[in-house]
Amino acid sequence: QIALMTLIEAFITGAIGVLVGLLVGAYISRDIVNGMNLLTGYDIDFTFPINTAVWAAVLGLVVTTLAAVYPARHAATYQITEAIQHE
Repeated sequence: QIALMTLIEAFITGAIGVLVGLLVGAYISRDIVNGMNLLTGYDIDFTFPINTAVWAAVLGLVVTTLAAVYPARHAATYQITEAIQHE
């Protein structure tokens, strides 16, 4: 039960990180393209690559969850009351 809670917490944390990263990354990328347009006089269109964003999200969630496997297995060796006491 503790291992599952740890993995779910890691997945949720990863999902929040992926969402924030994609939103901030898209915003900054759009600003960079707009700044390049102003500085160079060119008319470069900003396009958000959905395919790449999906792959980045999947990779981020997989890596985050895999990184939590060892701590989750270690936490599973504790009794529930002992594990909660450390928080």
